[in-house]
Amino acid sequence: MQKNLTLFQFNQAESVDSWFAVDDRVMGGISNSELIWATTHARFQGVVSPENNGGFCSVRSPLPIAIPEDHDHLWIESNGDTKLYAISLRTSKTPRGINYMADFKPANNFTRIELPLTEFAAQFRGRSVVDAPELHAQDIIQLGIMISDAQYGAFELDLKAIGAANMDAL
Repeated sequence: MQKNLTLFQFNQAESVDSWFAVDDRVMGGISNSELIWATTHARFQGVVSPENNGGFCSVRSPLPIAIPEDHDHLWIESNGDTKLYAISLRTSKTPRGINYMADFKPANNFTRIELPLTEFAAQFRGRSVVDAPELHAQDIIQLGIMISDAQYGAFELDLKAIGAANMDAL
């Protein structure tokens, strides 16, 4: 069984095709974002605005392959500004709108950041969900990247790859 699994490899223009933006415009805000191909990697870019009770940008994609049940971490190879981002996960075990979130801060050069699944907390529209099912790797069906928390203005996060790992087996 593979112990280090690449879910998204952003090494060609087509690698961004499955990703779509879900910004605060769904609730009346005016923030906007996109995931674009940037010659050698993907770039999550946009502008977060507080106007009309806004304040978040995100991009999401269905998982291209299932994550094995023994995998206990996600990882992201990124390079970015000094802002705080989050990985957002949707599962087959939770109702629409509930996401599991974990924050990360990118370095200013491409670095792999490890995020244990135990650090992901269930949320519904930014509020904690205390009775959500435990997060299991094999239940994850969608992955997203988000910026929020009053981090207004332009942002850029470069991405080379996102994956999952069984840290005990590496």
